[in-house]
Amino acid sequence: MEEKTSRIEVKKRLRYSAIKILTVACVGLLYFLLVTIFKVGLPCPIHAVTGKFCPGCGISRMCVSMLRLDFPAAYRSNRLLFILLPFFFVYLAGKEWIYIRRGSRNTGKIETAVLALVTAALLVFGVLRNMEAFDYLQPMMILWHVL
Repeated sequence: MEEKTSRIEVKKRLRYSAIKILTVACVGLLYFLLVTIFKVGLPCPIHAVTGKFCPGCGISRMCVSMLRLDFPAAYRSNRLLFILLPFFFVYLAGKEWIYIRRGSRNTGKIETAVLALVTAALLVFGVLRNMEAFDYLQPMMILWHVL
């Protein structure tokens, strides 16, 4: 009886994860359509207020460029996140797999340390891309009507 309950729980978690992934994919697709059809993107509030680039500035352009298979433009839009993206997807897939199989979302010490290191790298990247010597780290400036 316990094995049957376990299978039912795994199926519930699988269904929940599938719904979550499909929801994120649909929101991403809607945003892509909003940007490409109506030429409207979400501005970065940090850049709008301070004029400085945050570590996430350029991520919309990066995603749109990747969906268009223009990887050089995606790289120029946000170099660090472009490099981290495959690792991020592997990490999330692994977390979902563990959740589906075991029902656990616990974070271990090594995982916490790696996430802290990535956070530190993003903060350093955010500072460097606003320094004149590292202006090549700034996001590629494109006009939405070009997309």
